[in-house]
Amino acid sequence: MVYEIDLSRHGGRYYELRPYDNSIEIKVVPKKGGDPIYASWVIAPPKDLQEWISRGTPNGSAASGGDGLKIFEQFEDGHIAPLEAGVTSELRVRLEAQLTKSEESRSMKILWSAPGKEPKTIPVGEDAEGDGGRGAKAAARNPSPLATSVDLEIGKNRLEVEVRDGYQVLHRNVYTILRRAPTEPTSVAGNKWAVILGISDYQDDRLDLQFAHQDAQALRDLLIEKGGFSSDRVTLLTNERASMKEVRTALFEFLKRPNPDDLVLIFLAGHGVQDPTNRDNYFFLAHDSRLDNLGGTALPMWDLGNLMDFTIRAQKIVVLADTCHSGAVLERGNASPGATLNFFNKYLENLARKKGRLVVTASQSHESSLEKSELGHGVFTHALLEGLSGRADDNPADGVVTAAELMDFIRTEVPKGTRGEQHPSFDQQGFDMNLPLARVQRTPTKKK
Repeated sequence: MVYEIDLSRHGGRYYELRPYDNSIEIKVVPKKGGDPIYASWVIAPPKDLQEWISRGTPNGSAASGGDGLKIFEQFEDGHIAPLEAGVTSELRVRLEAQLTKSEESRSMKILWSAPGKEPKTIPVGEDAEGDGGRGAKAAARNPSPLATSVDLEIGKNRLEVEVRDGYQVLHRNVYTILRRAPTEPTSVAGNKWAVILGISDYQDDRLDLQFAHQDAQALRDLLIEKGGFSSDRVTLLTNERASMKEVRTALFEFLKRPNPDDLVLIFLAGHGVQDPTNRDNYFFLAHDSRLDNLGGTALPMWDLGNLMDFTIRAQKIVVLADTCHSGAVLERGNASPGATLNFFNKYLENLARKKGRLVVTASQSHESSLEKSELGHGVFTHALLEGLSGRADDNPADGVVTAAELMDFIRTEVPKGTRGEQHPSFDQQGFDMNLPLARVQRTPTKKK
């Protein structure tokens, strides 16, 4: 069905669609005392939103073999990395056009422009001396790529790129790249506190997971090793230790201690579910939670909101949630068929409505959070661990993993690791994305 939305009505209370998952819930009460009507949708983007490799021209004709254009950000020390999100703090980017089978002169032309600057054309190959050489001919079966570097201005940079093999246009496209002004990482004035929950073993065996407890243990160790967290300010609860009583004690007693200048991190690995009898309610399942008594045995999400509003005094709060491992988990409790759309993560993101909060969720409402035996972790938490260990430190590569770098990393790595089946999301309100979350030893790799 197609719905026409008139923005002049209802005070214009409509929202723009985001470039990731868009969840829509509608609840209608036809008349006073009548039964409500509930409906929900997810408007999802294509799985390969950040694809930077082109294999054809705009009219759909494909280039041969493994031909394609790749864009990298180029660092001061000489190494390069794929530009996955169109954002960089580096001075330049590198473009490489690979033509595996070429019989004519190969060429690439780039028209660069930026606000307030004179446009310039950068030719490579047939009409210029450059990495591709003058009058480059494809004498070899696998010729080297046409390649060049392009300097960027702070702000938006527009690159119109055309790749030719003789008279044939193989690729023509426009890319917008945002160069951020380099900044020094900020710091936490006070102490760092964490409550880390990971539950694989539930009293209800039907709920058991494989690696949630390992996710929690590994994150706890990494935060102490590289994140600047002291072991006496980190509470770890896994499996049977993560009973409802202990979970509430950790959240509502332990987290009363941080001061306003401190940082608090909360990690949830396990099941996050929607109440099948009241779809407005969402719960995180403790080790001893029961699906037939969520209200009495599970942690309601409004309590997590109250925790951040009234108990935690710290002005910087990070919530990481690797939950929703089965969108159909409540069907075991006789939920209605609509339970496969689990809005637990969207509810969590709403908790970021106040300044100084960053909420990161592992998957979208129509997706499950996946675990992989070869990783020994959930895919989302594996990406978190890899990013905090140093792989996210690339914008700039300065030995510090900031919140912004970590978000860029996991939003790229998780879809890669799940073949597009899982897409993390984050929301924040006035959170300092330049805040360092880990300090690492840089070991850059040079491009040969």
